[in-house]
Amino acid sequence: DGGGGSGSGGSGSGGDGTNGGTVANADDGAPVRSRWEIRVKNWWCGGRGTHCVFEGTVVNGRPYGYGTWIDDSTYGECLTGWFEDGEPVGPFESAENETRVLLKSVRVLCATNVAENTRGLHRGAHVRFGVANVECCVGGGFFYGYPRVHYQARPTRCECGAARHCVCVRALFANKAYRHKEDHADTDSLTVSVDKRRRRLTVSGHQRSSGIDSVHISINPRLQLCVGPGWQRSREREAVLFVHGLNHTLKDGLRRFGQFLALANLPGYIKPFVFNWPASQSPLYYWCASNVSSDTQTHRDLKHVLRAMRRSGIERVHIMAHSMGARIMLRSFPILRTCFRPVTARLGSEVDLATMANISNGEPTRRRRRYG
Repeated sequence: DGGGGSGSGGSGSGGDGTNGGTVANADDGAPVRSRWEIRVKNWWCGGRGTHCVFEGTVVNGRPYGYGTWIDDSTYGECLTGWFEDGEPVGPFESAENETRVLLKSVRVLCATNVAENTRGLHRGAHVRFGVANVECCVGGGFFYGYPRVHYQARPTRCECGAARHCVCVRALFANKAYRHKEDHADTDSLTVSVDKRRRRLTVSGHQRSSGIDSVHISINPRLQLCVGPGWQRSREREAVLFVHGLNHTLKDGLRRFGQFLALANLPGYIKPFVFNWPASQSPLYYWCASNVSSDTQTHRDLKHVLRAMRRSGIERVHIMAHSMGARIMLRSFPILRTCFRPVTARLGSEVDLATMANISNGEPTRRRRRYG
């Protein structure tokens, strides 16, 4: 435990603690930005001591919020990310000293319509929304049992009534249950590219405030990248929705998608979602899961999730469907199509289906459309 008392760093068995910051009120519940150091003597290793350092916010003598933990022992680690009550909860990135194994934790929003305490074959009466931390190995060796999942906000049933009024996803954003590593990180990289379809420049995480065709990037005194006049931070939100296949529980879907997110390193304005449906927990129930994938109520629950995403401010969604999850998407499209704006942009003589990713306000689209 790296947390210590007021005015001094924590101390381990046989060691002494020192503190390099002012923490006179660290135990009164107020957040304090400080540096704590812990030195522990280890008689089993010839008297070689262990030196631990924490730099970040401390509440009641424990790391809380964004910070960095450094432990120079053999199997210690250097971890930067979010803490709660002295424990890293993610998102965070970590490197182990001896093995150089790289670990990464990401937060994923989830929605499920599976009934609780069942074998994954029965649909529940309500959609439930939550947030999970998924810790993954991304470099070096891969530990047994990873990815690991624990819930930041356990899935709770939606009590909003009609799907078009659902604010469950908005509430998860508002109470900071979902976080991304860029929420606190400095801007140290930007991607500048040319959008050939629109014939203009694009800058990651930014949008043009005027019709200019150039961008000026500079470095401020805090060594952060700044984009010049004519550009502002993008207010748009995008989402990636993952629909898993057969023989998946909610945690299975979170593990699979979380590993993808940890390796993909998506920017902060793209919010990850997992939709969990009754896919059973055994491939022997293939025909049961196949029937569920064609169930109209399951399709309506997926539409409920899309509308909740829209009410949270998400304007564009990318859908990933695996195996039988693709069957759900295709068979639910007659219902889901009312959630999207009609295709308007064209590239030559071909329809640009990417514009379908803009979620509408949920109002039915009366215009008949052709695809292909």
